[in-house]
Amino acid sequence: MFYRAKLAILSGLIAMTCAVDLRAEPGSSTDRGVASASIIKPISVSAQKRLEFGGVAVSANQGGNVTIDPSSGNAAYNGSAKKMCLTAVPCAPGPAVYAVQGEKDRGYRVILPTTVMASAQRGPAPDLVVSQITSASENRPNNDSAGLLNANGRDTLRIGGQLEIPAGTPPGSYAAEITLVVSYE
Repeated sequence: MFYRAKLAILSGLIAMTCAVDLRAEPGSSTDRGVASASIIKPISVSAQKRLEFGGVAVSANQGGNVTIDPSSGNAAYNGSAKKMCLTAVPCAPGPAVYAVQGEKDRGYRVILPTTVMASAQRGPAPDLVVSQITSASENRPNNDSAGLLNANGRDTLRIGGQLEIPAGTPPGSYAAEITLVVSYE
């Protein structure tokens, strides 16, 4: 009987637990969150000077190339490529120069194409390859894919590259469009 009494009490507790109303009490709860934003000056870039490979001559039998270093602005001639200065041809090689402006003391990334094609401005001629396109920031000189805006929100960015000139390339003016993208880090 003692066993039956325990069983009856246990059964009664289970029945009471199941019979309890488990509905939530009416009401509500509220809280407030915060939304915030920091508005910064947009980054901008503007061309000051274009990339110039200058006046160059190559032999009919051997090609060459000209490489412009963006940091130093120096031109290196390889193969049969030689610097040629004529009165009608701009001779001064040098890097492209861009002014970058934005939020002070902010770093930024530079995205450049690896290769572009330079086309003859007049007459039929094969396109010339411009490769090894790199940049140099005045404020962050040891990084070719990033720059740094100074305390005034300014930087000077220089772009260099290498122009490949095949043997027998027809004389003329050649131009390529180099698209660059700058964005905050």
